[in-house]
Amino acid sequence: MLNVSPKEAKRDKRLHSSGNLKAFRYQNEEFPLIPQTVFYDFIYITAIKTSFTIDEINAILGYNYFTDIEFNPAKSINTQARSAAILKLIVDEYGYLPFFNKEDFIQYHKEHISY
Repeated sequence: MLNVSPKEAKRDKRLHSSGNLKAFRYQNEEFPLIPQTVFYDFIYITAIKTSFTIDEINAILGYNYFTDIEFNPAKSINTQARSAAILKLIVDEYGYLPFFNKEDFIQYHKEHISY
């Protein structure tokens, strides 16, 4: 696998010559394009669950509102604020942060997240 910076990845000519995006691939699993933010939300929440301490997660859960001052809806649909709000929703519903496999997370996302 070739490692490139995010800036280099955005400039890769294959983005304009290889056709439409069909899916995302993460850890040998394909994620659908619909629901639109499910892949980003999954990797963001998984990263928090696997790399944050309980105190760091609780710090996020201490908030009721989230914002992302860098988010530009004209350029992107994904935002860390939305993923953090989903994280809080999950914990508020379950009482803890469960491990979701891909299929379970996609189903949860379809049932609980509006577009």
